[in-house]
Amino acid sequence: HLHNFKPVLGALFADRLQGYSHWAYGDYDVIYGDLRRWISEEELRSFDIITLTMGDTDRVYLRGQLTIFQNGPRTSELWRLCDKLRDLPGPNPSEIR
Repeated sequence: HLHNFKPVLGALFADRLQGYSHWAYGDYDVIYGDLRRWISEEELRSFDIITLTMGDTDRVYLRGQLTIFQNGPRTSELWRLCDKLRDLPGPNPSEIR
C-alpha cells in the first residue's frame, strides 16, 4: 500500500523542494494538462492544501488523484498527525506548527 505514503513525500524530498512554492502528488495514470486553467493563483495563495472532490465536500480527506501542498514545514510534516504514519522517524507531532 505505497499510496498511503504519498503525504510523506514533502518531508522525504524537502531538500529537493527548496525554492518551490508548492509540491504535489497525483496518480501516474492521469494527464493533468494546464492546471492554471483549473487552479487560480489566488487559490494557491489562499489554501495550504488543495485536493480534488467527487461531490463529497462534507468529508475531509486527501484525494490521491491530485493533491497540492504549499511548500513548508507545516504542510510537509502534517502527515505526522496521522495515527498510521506518526511512528515513522522524524520530529514529534507536537512540534508541528
